Amino acid sequence: MELNFQVKKLYMDVLIVGGGLAGLLSALNINKNISVGIISKNKIGKSGNTIISGASLSFLLEDVNKVDSEETFFYDILESGQFINDIPLLKLFVHKSKHIKDNLELYGINFIKKNEISGQQPAGHRMPRYFSVNYKKIPFITRGLALTLPLLDKILRDHKNIKLFNNVHIIKILINENNRVYGAIGIDKTTNKFLYINSKVVIIASGGAGKIYNNNNNTHDITCDSYGLAYQAGALLKDMEFVQFFPTMISSPTRMNIPSTIFKKGALLKNSLEKKFIQKYGASDEISATRDLMSRAIFTEIMQGRGIDGQILLDLNNISKEDWEKYFYRLYRLLKKFKQFKVKKMILVKPVSHFFIGGIHIDQYSSTNIFGLLACGESICGIHGANRLPGTALSETVVFSTIAGKTASNIVQNITKNEITRSSIIKNEFVPKELLTKSSPITKNEINGFKKILGKTMWDNSGISRNKVSLQKALNNIKDLHNKLDSCTISSLDDYRSLFELKNMILTSKMLIKGALMREESRGSHYRSDFPFINDEFKGNHYFKKEKGCLKIEFKKS
Repeated sequence: MELNFQVKKLYMDVLIVGGGLAGLLSALNINKNISVGIISKNKIGKSGNTIISGASLSFLLEDVNKVDSEETFFYDILESGQFINDIPLLKLFVHKSKHIKDNLELYGINFIKKNEISGQQPAGHRMPRYFSVNYKKIPFITRGLALTLPLLDKILRDHKNIKLFNNVHIIKILINENNRVYGAIGIDKTTNKFLYINSKVVIIASGGAGKIYNNNNNTHDITCDSYGLAYQAGALLKDMEFVQFFPTMISSPTRMNIPSTIFKKGALLKNSLEKKFIQKYGASDEISATRDLMSRAIFTEIMQGRGIDGQILLDLNNISKEDWEKYFYRLYRLLKKFKQFKVKKMILVKPVSHFFIGGIHIDQYSSTNIFGLLACGESICGIHGANRLPGTALSETVVFSTIAGKTASNIVQNITKNEITRSSIIKNEFVPKELLTKSSPITKNEINGFKKILGKTMWDNSGISRNKVSLQKALNNIKDLHNKLDSCTISSLDDYRSLFELKNMILTSKMLIKGALMREESRGSHYRSDFPFINDEFKGNHYFKKEKGCLKIEFKKS
């Protein structure tokens, strides 16, 4: 392909990077007299992790559960997070969660009802506050569409100020000398042109980092873009050593999470000897086992040779016909369709990378340390601490996306438009250096090969169980990858996008590993086999920032 650096300019008040639940809700909460652009590298409303979520949210609903309270919900999350949560953010989240149901129903999102809306109680919650969205007309595997499609429809129907840009990949956020946002650079995959976007506010809502592990349940487009964009812009990140693993996923012939609520109805974990094992790892039963403990138990059984092809048995024989029909009838139909019940009612599952707990550091207004740069959704961190309770990811997204939209509206009123010219772009080297030469270009296939190497390295050495030796091995492997890419060039914008993703994945992995090496304890989802207990010397948070071109990490005690 002949590169001629074709440029298209766009002007908008607010640029939102990401087209999932976080991006859509942010846009809907911006004043209608403000111009907004939602940019997604795939289809807005129909890609990203929201669509494959369980479409269930944990929040306060006091008119249903009379004994629940802000204090109880707050302490459940704090205890799960091993007391390193961001207290002001957590208090704000719990308080705002009381309005989630009403806010979503305004957009046509409804919850499953029997005689009245009813909640479930997954492990870690002391009250039944886990509510499922009504996804009756949506395929079970993509039931999160029940959240995004109504929001997308609302935008298309009622918000002419919001423009949608599908298949555009943002590769850089532009920051001026006064540490203020003035836009971004993107690549339009359809026209193969650069986009130079002038905006007063940028909201990062482009998801987490599940793809740094080869065993994951994320969509293919979740490649650490949020963290790479924020870091290179100078934003502060936090808690990057904490990743949540989901314990029970089917990987063949389809990839599908088995919800943890199934243990309430009698499901049991068994090893290759068909023996129960969860009690060996500190839980009285599967119902009481949090995701981090269950993932570690399954992983250990597999590593000690009591797995089946890298998986473990999930025994569903004790679930009654009534419970299948009442709670899991669509799951049951899918399991039968994919012929999962080969021997009795037992299926094979394994733990996978699920949710990135660390992320961009924000305040109560969803603002970063850079003026005009906001963040929400899985890209942020704070309320979960060292571990995350079921249902709080989507709830967190609803709360802080709403806040981000309102903050963006307030900022826009007080900023004049900044012009970007073609000459200033070239002068400031905004065109990626990898595009400026064609000597020995790296191909997309080679880049994808490096992604697989990274995924295996991270899973084997910096996954569910870690230690100094394995983490150092992972770091050395990542340094080798980084050195191979440091001076490489590419010959097309499509190849550059893949390289951009890989570099973000390497950067995120590096932060994770270095944070994990520094945290010489086990806390929440971070488990060090050489330091298997909590150490209050590490009761605090690691902060990550680019300083003079290098990664700087600072620890602050709680």
